[in-house]
Amino acid sequence: RASHLLYYDEPADGRYLLHVGGSYDYTRIRESNLPSGYYQARVIPEVFVGDPAGGGLTAVGTPFFADTGRIQAKDFNLFGVEVAGQYGPAHFQAEYMATSVNQDVGSTLFYDGAYVQAGYFLTGEHRTYNRTVGAFDKVVPYSEFFALGNQGVCGWGAWELVARWSYVNLNDPAANATVIPMLT
Repeated sequence: RASHLLYYDEPADGRYLLHVGGSYDYTRIRESNLPSGYYQARVIPEVFVGDPAGGGLTAVGTPFFADTGRIQAKDFNLFGVEVAGQYGPAHFQAEYMATSVNQDVGSTLFYDGAYVQAGYFLTGEHRTYNRTVGAFDKVVPYSEFFALGNQGVCGWGAWELVARWSYVNLNDPAANATVIPMLT
């Protein structure tokens, strides 16, 4: 993965910025003289309902809603492009990823997905940007959100409106796949 800041407003600590990036990954699943290896891609819902592995603060056993099944394959290529920016409390980001899978038997498969997201902090904050890793980091509220007994709310915290559109295609009619049920 490589990323570049086309614009970063240093005096405003990144309150105004434009980021672009791209990525590539080649993975060899097996050597040509070994038994078959398998490729499988699965997707869980984007709402925060959990991680299928049950790590951290997530619910164990979140069901997959899209699954390629196990595909006997030699290797795959994963490509990605991304763009993100913010203008004060307004921000946007978009990403597209595509995978080509070289099956043991049959044609090369193609899967892809994308999302576009935009948001606005009603309380005026902005997302911090970690220049070391080329990614957005935590939001630091201007005031913490907390309540004190009869005094009511003493800080607003950070409030944000966000909209997101997502697309994923894990269906290729040329796939020679076997769907293996998830073990719980």
